Amino acid sequence: MLTPNMLELMTPGNTAYVIDSAKVSVGYYNYFYGTATSYGNLLLLEAEDTGFDSSLALDEQFYDEESGVTWYEYFCNAALGQVTSIISLSNRAKQLGLELTEEQELSVEAQIEELSAKAKEYSVSVSDYISIVYGEYAGKLTYKKIATDMFLAQNYCEYLYVNTDLAEYVENAETVLEEGKQCSVKEIFIAFDASDEGSAEKTKNSILERLEAAESPAYLFSVLFNSYMQDSEYYGASEAAVTVRKGQTDTELDEWLFDSGRKPGDYIVLENDSGYYIICYMDEKTRFSQRIQLAQAEIEKITEETETEIGFAFRNR
Repeated sequence: MLTPNMLELMTPGNTAYVIDSAKVSVGYYNYFYGTATSYGNLLLLEAEDTGFDSSLALDEQFYDEESGVTWYEYFCNAALGQVTSIISLSNRAKQLGLELTEEQELSVEAQIEELSAKAKEYSVSVSDYISIVYGEYAGKLTYKKIATDMFLAQNYCEYLYVNTDLAEYVENAETVLEEGKQCSVKEIFIAFDASDEGSAEKTKNSILERLEAAESPAYLFSVLFNSYMQDSEYYGASEAAVTVRKGQTDTELDEWLFDSGRKPGDYIVLENDSGYYIICYMDEKTRFSQRIQLAQAEIEKITEETETEIGFAFRNR
């Protein structure tokens, strides 16, 4: 008998779907289905007056009575949509040669360590714990693959956000008027640590060395920005690209930002009593906004046009 496994061995019995030519394991899919249908999420749905009843089975109540779609079908489709998006985008990241940064690799390992500690509390293996919490047949290797693919998908999106070509995008009169008056920036703040003197400078220098060596500093900064934003205990970062108006900042930064030769990916380091601020110029505001819009449209198109085939394991489900 062919049965699924936790080792991510892509046997027929462990292939739930084939998405963008990549085999997706039963555990990989179950992780997203299990997360969506977790007890906490179902209680939230019930509290939001969606008509959902946590006392009934998912396939015994309608998400949309008119179309006949049950909550079970809704969650299945939602999970498949998430998996399709992550697989299709991470595949394109791999095709471009994009990789996880050191911070992202450490984040994946830290997540596994945290899960291992939780598993130890319940006297089970980390794979068994992941399977119980996130979905049947989702083990340690499954979780690691998902975490890696999610970072790759995120990196591909960041790549599009800074590299989408605007050459054929027609700028309107409003855009022309705004050009040079506003810009979009991202900022990483590295706080001084009184208990570890010199650590902030070491971190700052490490980031600057990598930016200097990067083929696309704007892309690398965006990826690092996401990593440091998540590590809120030691670092801080603005939640998204910030719009700066000419004359809004101090003279030094204002002159630097609105210099006629400024280009996306340029960066500057400022220091005050709290720490270092590494600021990256993303683009003139309207152009940056247009680039984001075009990139998001491309991301949606990629997901919608991705070929999905049901695998052996789910054919008779």
